[in-house]
Amino acid sequence: MKRKLLLGTAAVSAWLAIVLSSVSFAGEYATYYNGRFGFSVSYPSVLEMGTAPENDDGRRFSDGQGFVLTVYGSHNIAGLNVKGAAEAAREYFDTVTYEAVRKRWFVLSGFRGDSIVYWKQWVGADFLNSLLMEYPREKKKEYDSMVGKIAGSFTPGELGGGPGKVP
Repeated sequence: MKRKLLLGTAAVSAWLAIVLSSVSFAGEYATYYNGRFGFSVSYPSVLEMGTAPENDDGRRFSDGQGFVLTVYGSHNIAGLNVKGAAEAAREYFDTVTYEAVRKRWFVLSGFRGDSIVYWKQWVGADFLNSLLMEYPREKKKEYDSMVGKIAGSFTPGELGGGPGKVP
């Protein structure tokens, strides 16, 4: 009887640990806005924001458990179009399992080592706005809904080659 009670208690404890770790990302979100490149992204406020690089092109956020979000802007000095930018980004991956290419952006998802990688990039004549998320494969279920929310919130700044912000 004691053995069944101990096994039951251990199972409940393990279940609570999983639920509580998932709930930590269901809470409040904060918004990061990059004044230099004009893009913004919402992220779970439990993520720790790294220090600004000297050129203030973006930020890195992490949870200390293997999830890393990196957002940054850069000059499109190579003059890449969306297809060319997606092709260049493929080199970062060991395997690409999903690809979507649209008029002003692309998304690649796949694997790099033991990590799942999600990369979305807005491409303009003058600037690139990038969002990169990496997390351990074994934590896929824990992070997937958060990845979707973050990706959906990523808004580009002025990319060049046309008036105003990208719709």
